[in-house]
Amino acid sequence: MVDETLRQAALKLAAKRAGLVLFLIAIAMWNNLVITGRYGTHKLLGTRNLLTKNITSAESGAGYNAENDAGVSVSTRHGRILAAKKLRVVLIANQYKQQFPLVGYGGVEAAVETIAETLHESGVNFTVITPVVDTPPEVPYEYDIRQTPHCRAPCDPATFAADAKDIIRGLDPRPDVIWGQSDWSGRYLHDLNVPMIVTNHDSGNGERIRLKRNCSHVMNRFVSGSQLEVWSERKPWLRGGDDAFVLWEGFRPDEFRLYRDKVPKTALFVGRLIREKGIQEFMLLARWNPDWTFLCYGPNLKVGFEQRLPANVKYMGELKRGEAHREAFGKSSRFFMYVTDHE
Repeated sequence: MVDETLRQAALKLAAKRAGLVLFLIAIAMWNNLVITGRYGTHKLLGTRNLLTKNITSAESGAGYNAENDAGVSVSTRHGRILAAKKLRVVLIANQYKQQFPLVGYGGVEAAVETIAETLHESGVNFTVITPVVDTPPEVPYEYDIRQTPHCRAPCDPATFAADAKDIIRGLDPRPDVIWGQSDWSGRYLHDLNVPMIVTNHDSGNGERIRLKRNCSHVMNRFVSGSQLEVWSERKPWLRGGDDAFVLWEGFRPDEFRLYRDKVPKTALFVGRLIREKGIQEFMLLARWNPDWTFLCYGPNLKVGFEQRLPANVKYMGELKRGEAHREAFGKSSRFFMYVTDHE
């Protein structure tokens, strides 16, 4: 149950900042993610009807739209997994930060790595295309990773997509599915005429989607029902058909650990220290609750930032993955996320 002091402060803050939404979120993850056609072992051959209702999870309630998979038998799910293992998938990484491995913290990049790890664990045959990897992994990955020759993150999406397109054209055999990130992947790669899933991680209202409904081999994936609803106001064709679906994203379960003994009266913020992530609201909440300790993790520290912090706010730097991540989330009493965008 949310502490009454923080609850009242949150309500007060929400009332004061009309137009923003306060989310107290749970970290959602899915396991055994499967890409498959609705016709069992048939390959995805270029119609949006073969792209999921078509992405599903073997574990209900773990971060996907359960309504799309209601009543599916164990044998049917097993058949989907077997069918997925016959697919050849190209997973397009994000162009903003290095991935494989991700250095530091990045939501989209972490989601891409999670997809790759889960496809690998599910036995799906796939290739990752990622920007140049300057910091190699301590242990090599067990799946195929192709680095773009001209793109070092952060790089222009058009440049990254051009490199990715050349790599895809050189693959033999040809992929059955391309799984891209953000609207730019659909815009620049759809003319390969390979069925695509485009994950729209981005903020906004859907105006950035350039592809029209008649681009039948592209399926738009959204990370929340709210995001899909808002984007559909600009793009009504996203509603009610096979052009879009919702699937949550997140870190792998091993990024978290349950601690029964929390550090009393601690609130956690993790994200870039910018207005869109709610840093101003976090500081205001800290001033309203001087008896709480507010832990602030994030990159891009501006000169003089620490000097302007309330006395009960501790700037912790960028949160590292692994044990530091598990302890930060596991031991804090509350996790704060105050966002200005619907996703």
